Amino acid sequence: MDVKTILAALCFSDYSPGVFDLAARLATCFDADIIAGNVVNIRGMEALASVESMGYDVKPKEFVTATQEERRAILHTYIEQTGFPPERVRMLFRVGHPAEELLEIIREKQVDMVVIGHKGRSNLTSMFIGGVAESIHRHSPVTVVTYRLPPKLDPKH
Repeated sequence: MDVKTILAALCFSDYSPGVFDLAARLATCFDADIIAGNVVNIRGMEALASVESMGYDVKPKEFVTATQEERRAILHTYIEQTGFPPERVRMLFRVGHPAEELLEIIREKQVDMVVIGHKGRSNLTSMFIGGVAESIHRHSPVTVVTYRLPPKLDPKH
């Protein structure tokens, strides 16, 4: 298996540090680069635009910029914690439907492997696997590795 690029699909939930750590370990084993991909969900942007249209001082574009800056800083802490070479990590931020955008990143950037958390930001306890993770598993043209929280950190255990 020739793996040169790994997509760490990050939603910046409780799973994200582990997702990045696993991606870094795999990238070290394969001598691969990491694309840290994050998607700001378009549904949230549509809600902000709706509130703005009612006359409230909400600026969706500024929200996206601030969110990206905040997440970029968090990603730098993940990189530092793993010791993975920062020059081998490329950050990609998108706005859209998360599963669709992540699948597009996989195709556009010729990703060889994806690491994703088994649940995302909603963390619905009634679901076996999150909707985005399930969609990636079903439609990804490359190997998908799922990260789970260790039992002591998982609120269900």
